[in-house]
Amino acid sequence: MKISKQGIDLLKHFDSYEMKAYTCPAGVWTLGWGFTQVNGVKVKEGDMMPWSLFVTTLEDQVLEGPT
Repeated sequence: MKISKQGIDLLKHFDSYEMKAYTCPAGVWTLGWGFTQVNGVKVKEGDMMPWSLFVTTLEDQVLEGPT
């Protein structure tokens, strides 16, 4: 999937950001804006990630698209 920079900005504005891992309604460990994996590693209980790393990860994953 690809998304524009404006799309990223809308996502940041309207979606909730969670620094600490939480379980989504489907029972999956999730971080930030819905990441279930970061750099190919599944999110697990106790995981945390600062805002700056989330922004970089989000932009890397959705602006570049799948590889």
